[in-house]
Amino acid sequence: MLGAGEPPGMTEPRVFVSHATADLDVVKDLFDSVRNLPVSLALAGEQVEPGRARRALEGQLRNSDLLVSVLTEVGAADPWVNQELGYAVAAGVPIVPLVDERTTVRGYLEGTEAVAYDAANPDVTAFNLISRLRSELEPLGSIAGADWYLCLPCASESCSDTVECEIADHQTDLWQRAESGDVLRTECETCGAGYAFDPATLAFLERTEPDDE
Repeated sequence: MLGAGEPPGMTEPRVFVSHATADLDVVKDLFDSVRNLPVSLALAGEQVEPGRARRALEGQLRNSDLLVSVLTEVGAADPWVNQELGYAVAAGVPIVPLVDERTTVRGYLEGTEAVAYDAANPDVTAFNLISRLRSELEPLGSIAGADWYLCLPCASESCSDTVECEIADHQTDLWQRAESGDVLRTECETCGAGYAFDPATLAFLERTEPDDE
């Protein structure tokens, strides 16, 4: 499996997110910060074009390095979600269930370690999800400074550079930083704009222009 810390330009780990159509907005919010990680993320509900059947995603799922199956009450009963679980099992794709407390894991996933989905505590859910993604996708061995990083286009006017923020801390250290109000900070190397991120969820917090600092 490919590591998440490979340099830009190399193939990124591919993560397919299977979910019920009714859960798309929730899933988008939950995976928002994951989009800035060095991971190729495909949300099932965003991949289906008008007039195409969802079964057309089977090939994309089979070529993924990891499947995250979002099992809310609706998702656990959704025929497409269950079919995509079957595709992943048949193809040998590792599965991470994201499970609502009201959902009982059965069938293919019985005995699989799940990530708890808590709608009332989205920050905790996002933190636990990212923790699991790091565990599944990170290169073997100790965490090096550039193993994981956030990467996004600079939002300053007249700047076309990308901004990177290295994530060197372990997940427990990131949660402690968040609780103490110590955010992750980085700067655009081209224009000097500053960027701040929540350590626990890796969510974007604010951007400051050079003159504002």
